[in-house]
Amino acid sequence: MSWVVQPLVVLVNCVILYSNLTAVPSVTAAFAKSGDAELQRIDVRSMLRAAEDGFPDWVMPYLQNLRHLVVFAGSIAVLALLAAN
Repeated sequence: MSWVVQPLVVLVNCVILYSNLTAVPSVTAAFAKSGDAELQRIDVRSMLRAAEDGFPDWVMPYLQNLRHLVVFAGSIAVLALLAAN
């Protein structure tokens, strides 16, 4: 079961990481496609930065990076241990 679940956990975390890294262009494109003139005037980078600044200081980037470390390192460790047996 771990041979299936751990790669899925890594894959899902990669999708989350990708969505975080591409948030500005993704939201900008969604606002542009909406046809709403008010949405198209929003500075998406500033809006997302303001949303991120709403979190406590220990969340961004510390907790986020800790999650990535636990997921990637933990999954590699589990798969390495399975491969060794």
